[in-house]
Amino acid sequence: MKMSRSLLLATCLCFAANGHAATAGVYAKIIKMVLADKGRYGTCLVKLDANLAASGLNCPGNHVTFSCSGDFQGRDVAWRMYDTAQMAYTLDNTIYVEVDDSRKHNGFCFAPLILVAP
Repeated sequence: MKMSRSLLLATCLCFAANGHAATAGVYAKIIKMVLADKGRYGTCLVKLDANLAASGLNCPGNHVTFSCSGDFQGRDVAWRMYDTAQMAYTLDNTIYVEVDDSRKHNGFCFAPLILVAP
């Protein structure tokens, strides 16, 4: 009986964990820069060479948005993040992005942090 309860509890916890939002840090290179009109995709996003789902994130594909539309953070901050991404893309540097799958633009996950990796 005790073993059954433990197994049931473990099973419930596994299914509950899948329903919660996740935030994960990802090291990647940028393979495409995207600007969109009228706030689609948060106006700016980048395509990474990393599989976001492999990091436990519920994100389609490998794009992340910085929300340059200003929905999830200040527009000035978002555009500076996009500028940082553009510099890393131009120099072919690896970046570290924190990705939050609870905030999305048109299904693409929001990245509240970008760092150029050493």
